[in-house]
Amino acid sequence: MADSTFDEKHWDDRFDALENAVRERSIPSASWGVIVDILQNARVVASYIHGTDDTFAALTECTKRARRTLRVTRLAPRSLAVSNVPYMNAVYQSVKDPANDNKPHVHEYLRLVAINNKDKKQDVIETILHCYGAPMDIYLTLAEYGFELLLADTQEAFIMFSDEHDTISSALYLRGTDLASELEKVFDNMLTRSIVDVINCSEINDDNISGYLQRVSAAWDTAAERTTANSRL
Repeated sequence: MADSTFDEKHWDDRFDALENAVRERSIPSASWGVIVDILQNARVVASYIHGTDDTFAALTECTKRARRTLRVTRLAPRSLAVSNVPYMNAVYQSVKDPANDNKPHVHEYLRLVAINNKDKKQDVIETILHCYGAPMDIYLTLAEYGFELLLADTQEAFIMFSDEHDTISSALYLRGTDLASELEKVFDNMLTRSIVDVINCSEINDDNISGYLQRVSAAWDTAAERTTANSRL
């Protein structure tokens, strides 16, 4: 791995966290083995990003420069709609840029959102209001993971970690087609676990948007009902 700013200690810490995720079945063991092999290959360039501001600045710039695909998670309970406006604006504009006649600069945006905080329902609603009619699919899941992913153009990958306040506070930034491709497989596997609903924004228009917004509310109601039922067991 070639990066003069690479922090070996923090790299080891992040590897430990990822290995814990594997043990918790967050990442398929077979995929983890491939990831480790690829990470030892010189074709992967890796760096560790410290701090929330620097992490979101990097995520924002990557979102802006993506030109084909974006696969992104929002799994931590904390809402992003207010706390990270520049980043969310970059998300909206990646599929519907008002400065370019509302055309997308990515052809496919897959967004995985965990239903684990009532405030995040508004995040999804805001995303739909900004991105309806655009090439974005929003997957609503009940699954829990100990990390976040952003994958762009099968070239760039961010594995992000949150602090005790559910704020993304650091990230591994990885560049390399082989690793990004393998992480896409991990992400796509996540799209099959505990999915409550899938919102295809390209199908939404002015006439049917209210129905899709009702589906978002119904997904949160379903999650609340399951939580209540489980608490009684």
